[in-house]
Amino acid sequence: MILLFSLLWLLAIILLIADWRRETNRWLSAVAFFSGCGSLSVILEAYSLPVVNYFDGVNNVLTSASTIGFLSSLSHHMAPYALLIYGMSNTLLFQELLHHWKNRLKLILLIPPLVMHFMFPFKGGYDPSFLVLSLWATPYIMGANLLLILSFFRARNEEIRQQKLLNCIIVSPITLYALLSNYILRIFNNHEAWLFHRWFIVIQFSLFVFFSVRYGALGVKIRFEKLHLERTRKSISSGTAIISHTIKNEITKISMCSDYIKDNCKDPNEYVTNSLDIIRESINHLQAMVSRINDQMSDIELKKSKNSINEICDAALMMVTASLESKNIIVAKKYSGASVIDCDEVHIKEVLINIFKNAIEAMEIGGKIEISLEEGSKATVLSIKDSGKGIPKENLEKVLEPFFTTKKHTLNFGLGLSYCDNVMRKHGGKLELHSKEGEGTTIVLSFPTKERPIKFRPIRRMLTSNRI
Repeated sequence: MILLFSLLWLLAIILLIADWRRETNRWLSAVAFFSGCGSLSVILEAYSLPVVNYFDGVNNVLTSASTIGFLSSLSHHMAPYALLIYGMSNTLLFQELLHHWKNRLKLILLIPPLVMHFMFPFKGGYDPSFLVLSLWATPYIMGANLLLILSFFRARNEEIRQQKLLNCIIVSPITLYALLSNYILRIFNNHEAWLFHRWFIVIQFSLFVFFSVRYGALGVKIRFEKLHLERTRKSISSGTAIISHTIKNEITKISMCSDYIKDNCKDPNEYVTNSLDIIRESINHLQAMVSRINDQMSDIELKKSKNSINEICDAALMMVTASLESKNIIVAKKYSGASVIDCDEVHIKEVLINIFKNAIEAMEIGGKIEISLEEGSKATVLSIKDSGKGIPKENLEKVLEPFFTTKKHTLNFGLGLSYCDNVMRKHGGKLELHSKEGEGTTIVLSFPTKERPIKFRPIRRMLTSNRI
């Protein structure tokens, strides 16, 4: 049981460390935490209660029993609630349908756990009616799993479908067994089935570790990679600043010397003139290279304002019109309304230009770019899909790293996508890249939208509101 408790709380910590800003991670972490409270109550009952009884007498036994009862009630009441909210947060369709009522619904769904607390107080231990408990816990747990399955079937992108499937594999078996052993079977006085729960936890935790390492289940691998990427970017940025400063100083010296030679050479021959011209061209090339590296590796300062992402996207397309027409590339746009976001127009426009240029270079004549824009309660999502050659699997995890490039162009330094990722992070958003060799690439930009503050109205008023 100690192992079970340790694994559950370790999972809760890992999910928060991976990405505490992601709502799904926070609620799944809460599920693991509340479930761990149940394991902790069993540990305390088995090991601490006999000791307290022997040394401290009846009063302290009652206090310890109340603590155990409180932990057990947290597990039985709050874990189904947290699981249902996790399922809701994980399903885009649910967020779209109940955009305005989402926060209120969270409060309404909290009523059954609170009612259980008053109907079956945990003072002196936890002894509820499992029939009453199952009446609401069963729909909560089943509903959460149905939402997870629904999100899998509704996912259109193959990479996202894979992530949704992994969510179902990791979460559903253990939660459905918990429903059977911790709730339903206890109605019939079977209090032993939950003992096998520990093996389910060990198996599911092992699957979580395996899938996280290999595929990035629950977003954990992605976050760890991005932490490494952030350290790499900062290290390169500071090193680049030092090197650029040195190169600029040396370029200035060379430029001054070449100008002096050109001005003071009375009768230069053709060879000298050509050599000075080559030096001047090399200086200009070095200055352009250093300037471009500095622009994309230096720390970005945002100047935010309210902008229409539709208009920024159209303006970026306008900048690459010649390249699109030269390859006869079709652009299909699907905007769901006019989405206004708080962003730096210049940097976001540059991000989109970079993405469009990469897409154009990856496609043959007659290719297609599909652009879709969706506005959710948590984020405005811009998706850009091309019909290009895609990215090889071995390169997929490296494309956001500074200076990584498969292109051999003179002025391509592999900074484009790294810059785009950096800009999105500065905006509090994220850039996700999905690609398969031979099947094209999809880049998803997520811009956070400000949440409306929750208004804590009386429960009766919420229930009787006519705006459901």
